[in-house]
Amino acid sequence: MKFRFDLLPQEFKSLPRDVLGIFLAALATVLCISWTGSMSMRNAFQLKTAQEEIEKAENELRDLNRRIGELQPQAKIISSIKNRIDFLNANLDTPASSWVDFLYTLETTVPERVFIRDFNPKDFSAKGGQFTLEGDAASVNDVLTFIGRLQASGRFSQVFPLQSAGKNVDGRVLTGFTLSLIYQGRP
Repeated sequence: MKFRFDLLPQEFKSLPRDVLGIFLAALATVLCISWTGSMSMRNAFQLKTAQEEIEKAENELRDLNRRIGELQPQAKIISSIKNRIDFLNANLDTPASSWVDFLYTLETTVPERVFIRDFNPKDFSAKGGQFTLEGDAASVNDVLTFIGRLQASGRFSQVFPLQSAGKNVDGRVLTGFTLSLIYQGRP
């Protein structure tokens, strides 16, 4: 008679055979690999979808920036207009020697047959400013009348002709002149 002793405790004898354990381990490995693969494919699909949305949003942003750039005026134009506005504001804020006062006084002294082309400088902020006026008149007598009116206004002093020359415009002879004067402002 042969004796057989089984020294393995009962809790380790739960699986009847080793083949079942190997099968369950293989099944768990296959399930883990398939779950990891499916999650990887799902994540790749979500990443691709998100990347397409980002590219679409970036293209819309580029298009919007391009359209905004087309609508915005050029910086040079804005700067030029701002400088003009600042010039006008600076000269309109000083009532005793403002641009408006200068032009109004000048307009009241200009005879009917005299045309002013330009005056320099265009800064009226200080009393006693030296100016030059350039213009045309129908005759020398009109220029002399203009000089007399400037001196009689009380706002201009030291009015002197710098140059005078005859011009032929459309068959008529005009007298071109340049005057030097000092603007005194309001008395």
